[in-house]
Amino acid sequence: MTERPILFNGLMVHAILEGRKTQTRRVVKLPKIAVGDRLWVREAFYFQRWLGKPLAQPQPIHYAVDTRPDDVEDYALSPSIHMPRWASRITLEIVGVRVQRVRDISETDAEAEGITPQPSGKFPAQKAFGYLWDSLNKPGRRWADNPLVWVLTFKRVEVRP
Repeated sequence: MTERPILFNGLMVHAILEGRKTQTRRVVKLPKIAVGDRLWVREAFYFQRWLGKPLAQPQPIHYAVDTRPDDVEDYALSPSIHMPRWASRITLEIVGVRVQRVRDISETDAEAEGITPQPSGKFPAQKAFGYLWDSLNKPGRRWADNPLVWVLTFKRVEVRP
């Protein structure tokens, strides 16, 4: 079993916490990903910079997605890429892995990505996922480029410190 970090934005963190997100797609790179591997979620957070503690040491934090800026006036915002392992509150276990082109996503899989389709059916989850994909990926990896992606199906697991 391998454990590695994974970045999610605030909307996707909410979807995981609500149980609506059970899949993620990432552009295929060399590292092998396997069933049973674990991913610890990195998300934006606030910490007390004035304490002078390095982030390598546990300290009081607030998760940005759960916090109003007025509640953390004496805290500094840190982007998700800087979240240390000790601060992560979400651990995911991979239960399925496959490779496909990003545009081959089904409506059901788009919903498993945490996308909520419009009730009218005029804006399907697949289309909404395409917009989300483009907002998160740079040229060469966009929806129109149709890159190969890992399709990771996961479940949330409790990790005891």
